[in-house]
Amino acid sequence: MKPVILAEKPSQAKAYADAFSSRKHDGYMEINPCPTFPEGAFLTWGVGHLVELKEPHTYNPSW
Repeated sequence: MKPVILAEKPSQAKAYADAFSSRKHDGYMEINPCPTFPEGAFLTWGVGHLVELKEPHTYNPSW
């Protein structure tokens, strides 16, 4: 099974892909098999915030 790498943004994904032999597809890149990823890997990216914290009172009502 090939791992999936999620980069924070497109420019970060490109920097990762530049370190490996890869092919670009629509919305993701495919890293070719190599010593680090013997079966290859998929590399994709987010746009905008993927995770956010809840309001402080959600964690502790005294906040």
